[in-house]
Amino acid sequence: AGGLEVVQQQSCENLEEALEFARKLGVVEDEEEIIGRENLDAEKRKVRITTQRKMVVVKPPRGVASDDVHLCSNLASVRMAFDKVHHSPVFGSPTSSKHERVLLQEFASGVEYAVDVVCKDGERKVAALWRYDKRSANG
Repeated sequence: AGGLEVVQQQSCENLEEALEFARKLGVVEDEEEIIGRENLDAEKRKVRITTQRKMVVVKPPRGVASDDVHLCSNLASVRMAFDKVHHSPVFGSPTSSKHERVLLQEFASGVEYAVDVVCKDGERKVAALWRYDKRSANG
């Protein structure tokens, strides 16, 4: 994408497709899959989970702000988020349509940039530039 890194994403029609994509991104069933059979003390356990856990964002393909956007760190939370979003009402739909698909995106940590663009008659204008820092804070 023009030399820029982009997150992996997939529009999923059913739960099985969503779980398969989440697994492909490295999301596990539970923390025990990260720890394995090692007998680690609490601090080492926390460090390993924090550094090796993969997360996925589950959200409607058409939404507003962060409504129904879920950050999932295991497959159980992916299941719950998918079920909440799938067949939920599409915001602003004049026909009361429902979300037939659910969007899953790789979670990207660190700094994110977003560009809001307005288009009219094929002409584009940058409306806003945003810089987000998504590093964890306070634990």
